[in-house]
Amino acid sequence: MSLAINEFFTELDKFSDHVPLDTLVDLMRQVDISIDDVGDQTIFCDTDYERNLWRCNTGYAALILCWKPGQASPVHDHRGSACGVRVLQGKLQEIIYKRNTDQSLSEDTTNIYEVGHVCGSYDGDIHIIANNFPGEGNLVTLHIYTPPLTAYHVFNLADGSVELLKDSTAEQQAEHLINASS
Repeated sequence: MSLAINEFFTELDKFSDHVPLDTLVDLMRQVDISIDDVGDQTIFCDTDYERNLWRCNTGYAALILCWKPGQASPVHDHRGSACGVRVLQGKLQEIIYKRNTDQSLSEDTTNIYEVGHVCGSYDGDIHIIANNFPGEGNLVTLHIYTPPLTAYHVFNLADGSVELLKDSTAEQQAEHLINASS
């Protein structure tokens, strides 16, 4: 079964506080979406990957992330949110980390995902996402955070430190929700 984009968001809108991860991943696999459908949201930055808020409500935030070759997220978790990711253009590399008994992190699994692939992670999962394929061009991904991501931990592998960062789209999400309820 295939879902049109408006049907996909109608399904997500049924959840007021969070979408169960298995439901989210299933819906993201069913939605009929391509890079052409998110053209207005494909905004790139020369220095870092770009997080573009597409849509949100109290239960989720949909973002289009745009990555030029060589750009990567920090090593991070999703602190209280689950996340579904779908590759819309390019090739994505995900490195998943495991916590060792001394609380340090080490690489556990490396995954390569191509257009159409969907994956999901929970709040405490620690990973990095990157466009590490220079010959493949730009990477564009759809991320659905449920509930909307407001902050996350960034892990410094060199010194073991952990920093709590505010999500760069959190203020936009709050403003969107206020405007939607007016």
